[in-house]
Amino acid sequence: MKRFIPLLLTVLFLIFSMQAFAARENVFYILHSKQSKELNVYLDIINKNHHAINILISQAFQIDDAGNLTGYLNRELVTITKNKSIKLMAMITNKGFDQEKLHRFLSSNAAQQKAMQSIIAACKQNNLYGVQFDFEKISVIDKLALTKFFRLAAKQLHHQGYRVSFAIIPAFPEMMQHSSFLKKTWQHWSGAYDLKALGEAGDFITIMAYNQHPDGTIPGPNASIRYTQAAILHALQFIPADKLSLGIPAYSLYWYSGHTSIAMRQAEISYKDAIQLIRTHHSQIVWSDADKIHYSRYEHNWLNEYVYLEDKHSFKAKQDLAKLYGLRGISVFRIGTEDDGIWKKL
Repeated sequence: MKRFIPLLLTVLFLIFSMQAFAARENVFYILHSKQSKELNVYLDIINKNHHAINILISQAFQIDDAGNLTGYLNRELVTITKNKSIKLMAMITNKGFDQEKLHRFLSSNAAQQKAMQSIIAACKQNNLYGVQFDFEKISVIDKLALTKFFRLAAKQLHHQGYRVSFAIIPAFPEMMQHSSFLKKTWQHWSGAYDLKALGEAGDFITIMAYNQHPDGTIPGPNASIRYTQAAILHALQFIPADKLSLGIPAYSLYWYSGHTSIAMRQAEISYKDAIQLIRTHHSQIVWSDADKIHYSRYEHNWLNEYVYLEDKHSFKAKQDLAKLYGLRGISVFRIGTEDDGIWKKL
């Protein structure tokens, strides 16, 4: 009997470990589209890979300063998620990511109540699993007001039986004194998120660990492995791992010389288009072990251009980080831009 007990405990541990691994949540994003051809491409990808998608978040609605909710959900999308047993959530953004309009919205109780009535109605109409709020470009002076609204939204949606999530960008407050870029980002974006409060109010938090090198910076990857890891470690100081979903980019970055100025610009392109660019210019693909990403640099019209590929290899590196830190799962942005090879990694 004494020999049997350790064996039993080992078996139980393996069972629970397998269940925990199986419970990892794969969230995917999709842009809404009025173009039937583009929508059909999205729906075909979902149909082929539905087994790997637990939650689908559609970029659906926007809120303006008066609390008006605009936008839509494709009926075909609602139907296919229902038929494939995929939980459907609606993304809700502040209109135009306009800082001043959001400030007016957060300063008006009437506008917030109006918005919540429309959001709950949309949830009922579309049989949604819940919503994810993606409010961006927020002034740090609105931090308390933003937290108050998110708490209000979570309370009202939970009361109706819906799940609530918040999407946030990474914050690196300890580096602000060394970087004017990060300081500005903090003041006008990441500093407005109260991570502890959001973690307590929401069912899960998506940390958008990408856009590491936006316009205005020198060419670089969408999300290096070091940047991603740092974003996770900071968030885990405030948000439990079982509530944190790692945002992983599926789109690649193309850096080129601007048409109106010599400054470098970047474009978000699909993996397929990125590979085509590299082939067109007969360039070589190089692996950066430090960043865990493939990239290519070539000369075009006497100037350098760069392509940073988000492929199955960089995807797996980030996916492994989510497993390493025991996160709830991953949130992949977005369907239609990915390397087909990522589906095998899932």
